[in-house]
Amino acid sequence: MNSALTVNHLQSGQAEQIWIDRQLAAGLTAPALAVVNYRRPCLIYGRRGGDNPAARGRAALLYYAVTQRRSGGGAVLAGPWMLGLNLLLPTEHPFAALSHVQAFSWFGRVWQQALADLGITCHLANSEEFQQRQALVEQLRLDWVCFAGISHGELLDSEGRKVLGLAQYRGRWGTLLSAGLLTATTPWEELEFIHTGQRPEYSALHALTAPLPQLDTPVARQALLACLLNHLHMPPITTGKPLCKEFTITAVA
Repeated sequence: MNSALTVNHLQSGQAEQIWIDRQLAAGLTAPALAVVNYRRPCLIYGRRGGDNPAARGRAALLYYAVTQRRSGGGAVLAGPWMLGLNLLLPTEHPFAALSHVQAFSWFGRVWQQALADLGITCHLANSEEFQQRQALVEQLRLDWVCFAGISHGELLDSEGRKVLGLAQYRGRWGTLLSAGLLTATTPWEELEFIHTGQRPEYSALHALTAPLPQLDTPVARQALLACLLNHLHMPPITTGKPLCKEFTITAVA
């Protein structure tokens, strides 16, 4: 198995899902990573469902795209306020042998360490926080939103607000680990309008989530990517543009 890591740069939720499908259709023989800087809003439904003509009609009124992802979980509202990342690991890769919980925990720690390198402190959600949040999410009837709940490997700020969401999907080909990091205020009201047809004056999701605005610039996101790659512990391809002194990578537009 080739263990070198190729990094792809994408700009939309649709391109993200197409990239995953094409990677799997071609046959996954080496780790592959896609970084997504969403240029326009996109509602991404998970395997839990929720995509329907009425929701797509309301999304069209706002000029929001709608797509579906392979992994499970609730709806994600991607856009310029979020940094996305997808990591594909072939079956032969040692990290692909981790259990679901172990894989989430490992991936979350990678992000935690990368953020710490940039002076940003977050903690991995624990079981007590899972239970407390679940009860609140059910009370608020927001269990259909990915960022409402918390699970293994996901990162919270000092006040227990979610900053990083994770998803996972597996097949005979290996493992897909996906992450979304909030870097600016998310228009949660629009998400609720698209999905339910009702737009709250101020969504309760603002109290459950927290962006990291210090990472809401191209330079800051590039620095974070360099730190993430440094903590993935996979040898990179050495023919690309240097992002940090430890290694170089191949960047694919």
